[in-house]
Amino acid sequence: MVLSNPFFWAFVATVALVGGDAIQGSPVVGRSTLFGLVVVLVATIARVVLALPFVVQPRFGAGPGRSIVGVGIVALSLATMAPLLRIRPLTRPDEVETLRTSGVYGMVRHPGYLANVLWGLGWAVLFGSTIGVLLTPVWAAVFWLHALIEEEALQRAYGNAYRDYMARVPCRLIPGVPF
Repeated sequence: MVLSNPFFWAFVATVALVGGDAIQGSPVVGRSTLFGLVVVLVATIARVVLALPFVVQPRFGAGPGRSIVGVGIVALSLATMAPLLRIRPLTRPDEVETLRTSGVYGMVRHPGYLANVLWGLGWAVLFGSTIGVLLTPVWAAVFWLHALIEEEALQRAYGNAYRDYMARVPCRLIPGVPF
C-alpha cells in the first residue's frame, strides 16, 4: 500500500519543500499566504507521517531514552520556531517587515529552517524511523538551498542592513557552522 511506503512520504515532503523555493523566488507566488500555508503543511505533515509506526521501514531501539530524546528535539524545534511568530509567515521577504537580528536570529540567520530540520529529526527519533533519520541531512541540504534563495530576496529587500547582518552572523542554519 502506498501510504505505508516511506519513500512516498519522502517524495511528498520533497515536492512540497521544492514549492518553498517558489515562495522565495517568485514575487507573485511569494505573496500568497495560502500557497505558503499549503507548502508548509504538506512538508511538515509528510515528514511526521514518514516516521509513524504504520510506515514500513527499519526501526531502531525502543524505550524511554529514545522517546525522551525525540520529544526533546521536537520541543527544541518548537522553541526555535517561536520567535518567527513575530514576522509575517509563509511569504517572501518584505522590506515593510522589521529585520530581526537578535535572539535566535543572533545565532543563525534562518532559525525557521533550523527548526524544520529539527522537527523532522525529532519525530524520526521519537518513532525510531531509520529512514527519517537518514533523510535529515537531505532535509538540511534542502533548507540550506532555501536559505540561499531567500538571502537573495533579503538582500534586495534590506540592502546593506542585511549584508551587515550576514557579516555579524555567519551561520545560516546551524549555530557555530559558518556556511
